[in-house]
Amino acid sequence: MALSIVGLGAGDISQISHGAMELLKSGRPVYLRTEKHPIVDLLDIGYRSFDQYYDSKEDFEQVYESIARELINLARDTDIVYAVPGHPRVAESTVGLVERYAQEEGIGIEIIPSMSFIDAMYNYLGFDPAEGFRLLDAFTIDKVNLDDRANIIVTQVYD
Repeated sequence: MALSIVGLGAGDISQISHGAMELLKSGRPVYLRTEKHPIVDLLDIGYRSFDQYYDSKEDFEQVYESIARELINLARDTDIVYAVPGHPRVAESTVGLVERYAQEEGIGIEIIPSMSFIDAMYNYLGFDPAEGFRLLDAFTIDKVNLDDRANIIVTQVYD
């Protein structure tokens, strides 16, 4: 069996890739990490989201672990599509877990990218990423990593 992981883009329907859209409309079961994404209502597809885990688990680690384990269980029996906001390889903790568990189980993984929030931020913030920047996770930020000589983007800031 196979598990395809697709990005939904950074929030505008124009930012989702053609390949991701094709998989979402392929007829395979679709699972969303969260349905709280601006383009979900525009997709016109059937899906199931994992939003219930955000209310029932103690912390994000447990949420992501639960999602990854459930996806692997589902992918044992059929080909499925897992959709995440942005780009699957940018600040998506579940993707790394799913890849690790899939490898252990012999389940094939396919990653279909779309535009990430970082791509959108370059334009909004008006800087060239070639100038350098650091992408940090607010949950794991370490003051040693802070360097005011480079652009810093901090993800997962909720409060």
